[in-house]
Amino acid sequence: MNKNITKIDYDTFHYLTYCLMDKIDQSIVDTIDYIAAPGRGGLLPGVIISHYFNKPFIPVVWSNKDTSLQHHNEFLAEKLYTGSNILLVKNISNSGKTLIEITKDLMYADPHPNIPSGQLYTSTVFQRHNSKFQCAFFVKMIDDDVWIQFPWESK
Repeated sequence: MNKNITKIDYDTFHYLTYCLMDKIDQSIVDTIDYIAAPGRGGLLPGVIISHYFNKPFIPVVWSNKDTSLQHHNEFLAEKLYTGSNILLVKNISNSGKTLIEITKDLMYADPHPNIPSGQLYTSTVFQRHNSKFQCAFFVKMIDDDVWIQFPWESK
């Protein structure tokens, strides 16, 4: 396991979430209808952003281990296809796998054969430089092999 660990406490993470909000242009904020975030790391920044922007929050049910849970995201996919704009929030885009899968699930959800009329914006607090998914908005770029340990993770 990687020994180069940076521990982030709640106060720092809260501050960085506010920094993320500052990165999002007000003209985009004005068009956002929903804030969405996957469980675990995305919920905390998603709820903070939802309150700050006064937008409804929708949790994204996602598990890389149990894909049967993902059918709960049909509401978000339907909103996206009918013209709603969604800001997807995550704590980190590490490998990018989760963000790739969630965006693919929302953008190409059945029974929608067409391109959605809404916009899906992506954001994260930490963006790893070699992640396979680069978010539109992020606060800190991770340029080395450091592992970010969030306050809700085991020590």
